[in-house]
This record gives sequence, C-alpha cells and structure tokens, in this order.
Amino acid sequence: MYGFGFWAPQIIQSLGALSLTYTGWLGAVPYARGALAMLISGWHSDRSGGRRWHLALSMLAGATGLSLGAASGRLTLALPAFALAAMGIFAALPVCWTLPIAALTDTAAAGGIALINSIGTLSGYVGPVLMGRLKDHTGDHGTGLAVLGGGLLLAAVGVLAPRLSVLARPRN
Repeated sequence: MYGFGFWAPQIIQSLGALSLTYTGWLGAVPYARGALAMLISGWHSDRSGGRRWHLALSMLAGATGLSLGAASGRLTLALPAFALAAMGIFAALPVCWTLPIAALTDTAAAGGIALINSIGTLSGYVGPVLMGRLKDHTGDHGTGLAVLGGGLLLAAVGVLAPRLSVLARPRN
C-alpha cells in the first residue's frame, strides 16, 4: 500500500500525464475505486463469513494490478491496472483486521494486532524505499511494482495455505 501510494503520482506523471493537476486527478481514480471496493468487500465478508477467501482474492487482485501496471508502459493501460491494484489492496484491509480476533484468544489477539501494526509501520518505510532503490537501479518503476505485487502474491498464498495459516486451525 505504501510503496504504491507514495510512488503512484510519479509513475502516472512519467507515463504521460501532461500537468500536475491532471496527474492529481488521474491519481485519484484508483483510490476512489479502492474506497468502493473496501466497502463492498467488508460488507460481503460480513454477510458470507468467507474471510480467508475475501482476503486472499483481494490480495491476488492487488498483485495482478501491480504486475499489469509494471508491464504496461502506457498510461491508458496502467491506470486501469492501478485501479485494480488499489481495489485489491484496499479491499483486503477491512477483512485483514478481523482475522486476529477470529484466530486468537483475547490476550493473544491484542498481541497479534500490535504485531500487525508494527509490521505495517515498518512497511511504511520499506515499501517506498524499496520502490525508490529499484527505480534507481533499473531506471523504471516496473521492477518495483512487480516486487510489490510478488509480496502480495506471497501473502495471499500464506493466507490460503492450510499448513501455514493460523486461520485454518480451529481456535480452542
């Protein structure tokens, strides 16, 4: 989320947006779609109870969007890919916060939420820096977007893999 969010305006500008104002308006499109996806995902997850699948499919959508955005090279192709990425990333958020409470007991849930916050805060540094370093090294944003997409893909596999996921084990 942070790696994409901090770099999206520069990526949009580099793909051909004509002015800073136009870049700002185009950059708002993925976030508007992401906000809508967040509401729909949270609502549907509450109704269906399929939290693991909602989370994993949202992460897969985010990974797909980032990977397509990395490969596009044109603004007309990248913007829909970025919208898909934002939809997946933001749709995962409301579902993600329900999982520690569902999988852990009271005290452990508090520790799990604290750990999630700590990792999220650390990623607020790592994601943007990783994007910047990869851009400096390769000369474009594609590699950084692909790496961020790969991270989302690994997270989705971790959520769905029965032996890896604490969510697959019944709580005692």
